[in-house]
Amino acid sequence: MKNSHILSALLLTGFFLLKSCQMEDFPPVKADFSFAPKEGPEAPGEIVFTDLSQNTGIYYWQYKWDFGDTGTSQEENPTHRYSQPGSYQVTLTVSGKYGMDTVSKEVIIAAPEVVADFAIDQTEDCQAPCQVTFENLSVNATGYLWDFGDGSAASAEANPAHTYERHGDYLVKLTAGNEYGQSLKEQSLTIKAPPPPVADFTVTGGDCEAPCEVTFTNSSTGRLTAFSWDFGDGTISDEEHPRHLYAAAGTYDVKLIATGPGGDSPPKIIKVTIHEKPVEE
Repeated sequence: MKNSHILSALLLTGFFLLKSCQMEDFPPVKADFSFAPKEGPEAPGEIVFTDLSQNTGIYYWQYKWDFGDTGTSQEENPTHRYSQPGSYQVTLTVSGKYGMDTVSKEVIIAAPEVVADFAIDQTEDCQAPCQVTFENLSVNATGYLWDFGDGSAASAEANPAHTYERHGDYLVKLTAGNEYGQSLKEQSLTIKAPPPPVADFTVTGGDCEAPCEVTFTNSSTGRLTAFSWDFGDGTISDEEHPRHLYAAAGTYDVKLIATGPGGDSPPKIIKVTIHEKPVEE
């Protein structure tokens, strides 16, 4: 019985000596962590945090993360999503039975960079007037401003369509932006000229005696916007299908020029003969 008491005393003494030794020899905890990606992503973006604290051993520790944007976590290795760009001071506090330590590091979340870009949807043989559709390919943009290069009003649509009334070379500009910045993309565009129209007409009522009214029927082809008539007797007209009264006998060169987006046609000329009225005996 005596030996049993002696053994228990020795064991108890050893336990307290071992515990005292552990408490004296256990090094203090040192908080540390890493995060990836190291170069901050564009907002919104996620950062993965990894605990690298030292001297934690096999004991239980508590982790308190402050991500600098009001977000917190008690996980050992958390992932946090930042919604806005900026510089954030991230703090990790490690605490447990054998101490507590805190460490802070800066995490930078980049602003989303705007890249303006677009494609032009048009046929290769786009003749004025020509409607062109623009496909917006911009990245990270929330607003747009288009300059079509022809002096027309700008557009704020994402994917506008625009009609070019005249042929020529145009420089199209797209400014794309968000709350953090903007970007400019320029691209040239050529609108071809249509071929000029072909002037033609027929005459009704010619080969008559003066005074004589003649009807001219316009049969010009192509894209037509205007007409210019010269009746050969010093008078002119811009009507499509004019009538003209010849007061005197003679042979007249009637000329028609048709105008379109592609320019003026070659003149079409038809001779009209007006006879003298016979003298009554």
